[in-house]
Amino acid sequence: MQLPNYNEMIGVHQHGFRPGHSTTSCLLQFKDKVCEKLDMRTNVLAYSLDLSAAFDMLRPDTFVDQMKSKIPDDLLGILYEFLTDRKFFVEMNGKSSSVKNIDRGCPQGSVLGPVLFNLYTSSIANKIPVYSHLTSYADDSYVIVEEADLENLIRKTETCISTHIESLEEIGMKVNEDKTEVILFGKDQPKVLVNVKGTPIESKNQIKALGIIIDKEILWRPHVTTLKKKIMKVVGGVRIVRNKLTEKQTTSIVTAQIFSILYYACSVWLTPSLNKKTLCSVESLHYRALRLIVRDYRQRLSRQVVTERTKRLPPLTWIFFDLTQ
Repeated sequence: MQLPNYNEMIGVHQHGFRPGHSTTSCLLQFKDKVCEKLDMRTNVLAYSLDLSAAFDMLRPDTFVDQMKSKIPDDLLGILYEFLTDRKFFVEMNGKSSSVKNIDRGCPQGSVLGPVLFNLYTSSIANKIPVYSHLTSYADDSYVIVEEADLENLIRKTETCISTHIESLEEIGMKVNEDKTEVILFGKDQPKVLVNVKGTPIESKNQIKALGIIIDKEILWRPHVTTLKKKIMKVVGGVRIVRNKLTEKQTTSIVTAQIFSILYYACSVWLTPSLNKKTLCSVESLHYRALRLIVRDYRQRLSRQVVTERTKRLPPLTWIFFDLTQ
C-alpha cells in the first residue's frame, strides 16, 4: 500500500514496520532521550504498557472514522473490506466447530496488517501530555517523563499513564494494568510508588525492553549477565557435538545461535562508556564462542590468533560501530 504521507501519519515515535527503522533504532531513541534528560540533572521516570492481543482489537469502524480525512475514499473502502466480513472455525481431532464472525482485529501474517495497526494507533502520541516522550515499536510502547521535583514527577507520570490508558481504551485496546512497569533512572534514586488507576506500582531497578535489559544506572551489567547465562548454555551444547561438525557448520551455529544473541542491539549498549569489567565479560563470551570454531577449548591460542583464523572483529571494534552511517 503506497501512502505518500505514511511516515508523517504514524509519527516519529513509531519504529515498527518502517524502512530504516528497527527495534534497535527504537531502543536508541529511548536511551538517548533518557541520557539527555539525566545530563540536564533532572529526574527521569519511564514506564511501559502491556497490551492484550493488540492486533486483534482493531475496530474497523473506528479505523474508518480515524482515516476518512487522511486516506482517499476508494482506498479506504478497500481497506474496510479487508478488515470486515471475516470468519473462523476451530478444527480438532477431525471435528470442526461452527463458523463464527470476527467483528474486529487486524489479520496477522499479512504485509498490510502491521501498516494498518500503525495507522490505527498513530493518534495516541497526540493524546498523551506534551511533557512526555513516547517511543514505540508496534504495540510495545515506552514513555519518558522528566521533572526536577520527585513528587511532581510521580504525579505527572500518573496523569500521563491514566491518559495513555484511556486513549488506548477509546480505540478498543485492552491494557494489562498489572503488567505496567516503571523505572526511575539514576544511581541513588529510591524506589517510588506510581498509582496506575488505583493500583500502586513500585519502580524497578531494571526493565526488559525489546529484548534487552535496561538498568536504572544505564551501566548494562544486568544485561551482560543475562547474556552470559544464555550464551554459556549454547556453548556447552555445541561443545558436546563439536567433533561431529565441520568448521563451516560450527561457524554457522556460532553466528546464528551465539553472535545473534551477543550482539543484538549492541549499538545501544556496547559503547565506549561501557564499564571495563563489563566489557571484559563481553570479550570473554565473544572468544569462548570463537574457540568452538577452532577447537581451542583449553585456550592455548591467543585471542589475536583466534581473531585472525575466524576473521571476526573483536568487541573493541564493535564499540565504535555507528548505526547512523
